[in-house]
Amino acid sequence: MSSSDNPSYNYTHHGIKMSRFTQKVVSSVDSTTAGVALRIVATTTNQDTDQSFLEVEYLTLDGSRKRRLIAREYFRTPTKVADQLLKAGARLSNPVPEVKAALASSNGVPHYTTTGRTGWHQDSFVLPTETIGPLAGKLRFDGSLAPDPALGMRAGTLKKWRRGLRAPYSKSDYLVLGTSLAAASTILGLIGETEGAIFHLHGLSHSPSNGVTKENSSSGKTTVGRVTMSAIGRADKNDLMTFDLTGRGAEELCFAHNHLTMGLDEEGRAHGHSSSSRISAFHLPYMVAGGRGAFRSAKAAADPALRNLTWALFAISTGERPLDGRAVARPEGQQVRQIALPVPSGAEGGIFNLIDGCGDEVLLTARALAAQTEETIASNYGMALGAFVSKLCSEPREEVTARINKSLAAFVRKVEAGEPWEQRFARKFAIVYAAAALMAKFGIAPWKRGRAWTALVNLHRIARSALLNHQVLTDAVVSKLRKAVREGEFPVVKKGASIEANDSLGMTRKLNRKSCLLIRKSRIQSLVRPQTGTEMVLQELTKRGILLKGSDGKRTALIMINGKRKRYLCLDKNCLMH
Repeated sequence: MSSSDNPSYNYTHHGIKMSRFTQKVVSSVDSTTAGVALRIVATTTNQDTDQSFLEVEYLTLDGSRKRRLIAREYFRTPTKVADQLLKAGARLSNPVPEVKAALASSNGVPHYTTTGRTGWHQDSFVLPTETIGPLAGKLRFDGSLAPDPALGMRAGTLKKWRRGLRAPYSKSDYLVLGTSLAAASTILGLIGETEGAIFHLHGLSHSPSNGVTKENSSSGKTTVGRVTMSAIGRADKNDLMTFDLTGRGAEELCFAHNHLTMGLDEEGRAHGHSSSSRISAFHLPYMVAGGRGAFRSAKAAADPALRNLTWALFAISTGERPLDGRAVARPEGQQVRQIALPVPSGAEGGIFNLIDGCGDEVLLTARALAAQTEETIASNYGMALGAFVSKLCSEPREEVTARINKSLAAFVRKVEAGEPWEQRFARKFAIVYAAAALMAKFGIAPWKRGRAWTALVNLHRIARSALLNHQVLTDAVVSKLRKAVREGEFPVVKKGASIEANDSLGMTRKLNRKSCLLIRKSRIQSLVRPQTGTEMVLQELTKRGILLKGSDGKRTALIMINGKRKRYLCLDKNCLMH
């Protein structure tokens, strides 16, 4: 029996494990089972709980054949097994003797192992529907603790999924990120990374003409979450989990999605459980990204339902409100574990942030792309990750790992993440980029590596800028510039005079009767920490009247230095110093 033939199972209240997905139905005219109402076809052990089961095949009332897992201890009392099989629709004329006969003839049946933990197990990868690698047919997924009914469901084809999403991907950096998260979770195990992250898509506040601040909705945030989940299963609107989770529920959800990905929709809907039982929004990112649930004593963990669980994954979440308010910012540890990504309003294209045009033209295009996305994932899902893992396992492990690490290093260099926290923050996006690049190489996703690079670099900039306070950043740069002026870092250079290369920050010159500080953009960028905030600082300097625009309306002005025209930022010295 191959791993792809095996359904996943759920416990019932009486020890019989029911199929999570499509039941395996065996033809009633199968020559190997014809005339046999009941037989035991395999034994199985769950390696997570050390519990063992017998896989029973039986004839049903409608003439088909089905299979169930029944805990081995129930066979000590054959009447219990018979009662449960009858309840499940088994056609047994003499139930108890038939159960005894099946048990007596079960010697020599094959044995396989199950696990509720998806992802890498040595050199094999366990998916909800199959195991890929050397353990195929030997280790299978057991969905007993998986609270996600859509996990592993399949429909349509990978080709139609890829083709239908090609146009939406071309206009949305957010969809590229979301689709890559499942593959990114997969490669966490290849590079020995245990900390994942939640990418949180949220709306942007705006102030309409009446002065009332509103939260933007209908921007496509949930659509990104659904596209993310379509890589590993069904992705209907009601298939996304909400933040309404107990602590244990969140642990089991993460465990069942290990090295896959997870979607949480509508942060504001966390209201079903009492405040004492529901996991707090503050602790959720630490638990999900940290990869470990609550640690329980040996006595408590002896209960299979309370055992200690670990995992590693990337997740996506959505909500209307920004995670970082104007008055209070989250701790840096939380910011790097749940990364806030603002999404433009629906009127501006929402998740389709690359649409050219303005006004109604953008809105109409975004709606058409959203409709195409919805139509595609409604009938095509659950194929992408299996195809990705198959390609991944066919490649030499050392070569794949080297390629991933090269991508990570290149990305971190590109975004100029120098400080340790900046590197840690950038690495989250770098891993997603490395996964997206591999998806392009394997032909899983309809984009080129360059498209993935642009999307992830852009989203890193957006996310990092969302954490910055432009007032504080600008004040720090102004302070550094004032100090540089006092220390002679802006020597006076008269018009027409030649200057020698030196280590000065810039120069001072009269322009339109104003004493101006001339500085190259790269030099002022070196004063901004983090450098991601450079654009915000330049905007604020302009707003304060310190940065002067050139005669052509551009932020930089052409200045003749040593017989060559070069572009400099021009700062009003008097305004800066006072």
